[in-house]
Amino acid sequence: MTLLKKQLVTLCLLCISVVSYSQDYKSEIKTQFNDYLDAITSMDFNKSMDYVSEDLFKIIPRDQMVRVMEQTFNTPGIEFKLEDAKIHEVNDAEKIEGKFYAMLQYSNVMFMKINAQDDENEDETEEEKAESQELQLSLTKMALQQTFGENNVKYDEKTQFFEIYAEKQAYAISPNGKDNWNFIVVEKNQKAFLERLLPKVLTDKI
Repeated sequence: MTLLKKQLVTLCLLCISVVSYSQDYKSEIKTQFNDYLDAITSMDFNKSMDYVSEDLFKIIPRDQMVRVMEQTFNTPGIEFKLEDAKIHEVNDAEKIEGKFYAMLQYSNVMFMKINAQDDENEDETEEEKAESQELQLSLTKMALQQTFGENNVKYDEKTQFFEIYAEKQAYAISPNGKDNWNFIVVEKNQKAFLERLLPKVLTDKI
């Protein structure tokens, strides 16, 4: 085998090795993040914390995070359902300050229903109650559209559920770039908080 052929064979083997490594760690990220999404969808918030960056618990204790999640999804008068969580893309990982970070894009669908409260004003007529409910639904829809986009919010008058499609981002974080990935969900309106968890080079992109 000539020297040129040897060099070409070596180059091909290196390329195959790099592609294989890329697929391996990205597959690991997808597997672990899907486990995280499954825990959130089934509302097993304690289990979901197993996949969250430990750095978060230095700011907010784990048990407090679980309570916040439970309180949020068990708000009196509001029903929540989460469905159809999907990972769309995992970007290449980069090493920053001794850790590996990979941005991923994902989406889910949230269903939300506002139920009538037992302590409604009994002095109101049925017509007044209907008008009050219609106003509440209108204001809720407007707020959801401002947050998630007008085309991403639908209201089903038959089931009385809002259907909200949300595209999100998260950072997968690993000490070695191969496994033990955990995650931080990125919300633009929480940039100041994320600056305590992520390197500046990453938060500058938010």
